[in-house]
Amino acid sequence: MKPAPIKESNYIQPNNKDLFEIFKHNNTVDWTTDKILDFGCNVGNYVSNAGTNITPHNYLGIDLNLPSIEQARSHHPRFNFVHYNKWHPSYNPTGIPNLKVKDFVNEKFDVIIAYSVFTHISIEQAKQEIDNLLEVLVPGGKLLFTIWPSEMFQPFYCWMHERYNIAEIDFSTVKYNKVAYWLNDRDIVLDQEDINSNCDSVRTYYQTSAFLKLFPNARILGIPPGQHQTLVQITNPGVTRGLD
Repeated sequence: MKPAPIKESNYIQPNNKDLFEIFKHNNTVDWTTDKILDFGCNVGNYVSNAGTNITPHNYLGIDLNLPSIEQARSHHPRFNFVHYNKWHPSYNPTGIPNLKVKDFVNEKFDVIIAYSVFTHISIEQAKQEIDNLLEVLVPGGKLLFTIWPSEMFQPFYCWMHERYNIAEIDFSTVKYNKVAYWLNDRDIVLDQEDINSNCDSVRTYYQTSAFLKLFPNARILGIPPGQHQTLVQITNPGVTRGLD
């Protein structure tokens, strides 16, 4: 019998991607000196990949999942990790609604990274979270995050079908102009701005042209070599720091 997919609230990210190289793609951030917020740090895989390219006093990792934070602290005791107990429909359904990073972090950062965070939230939640993160980003600082492009929806769904024996669907009927949400490994919701109910899993796939209209300050940096997610940059308005 094939296993059931893991609930997102119990998910631990395997260290199977070089997150340091992913976030270096097509930008000129000074990783050795800039203050870094790792938003959705899971068990600290970015720190594992970065090695001596970053320093503990310049890094903070936060995540919705408390067991992930506890593992990160155990793996990397010299680095600072904080539980971000905010509501999320699948990762933290018992969390606090409307919680902001600035509510418990009293500093600002030069760069914020978020790997596969915006792949699991709605358009409306993404807009709110970007505003939230810009509040703790210095003027001219960079928010770097990944999204799933629409081209990845069918191959990933087919991979999940083979691995977990989930229901097969006819992709010729799946037409959308902006975004496709795949909920609970079975339901597909198209072109809605938000999703409100708690669920076991949320996966978000954007039409790239639509994403740029929804987030006009975003800049597509492309897909890092060997990866399947698109890297995106949003620069905080204000006096630039000479990083571009």
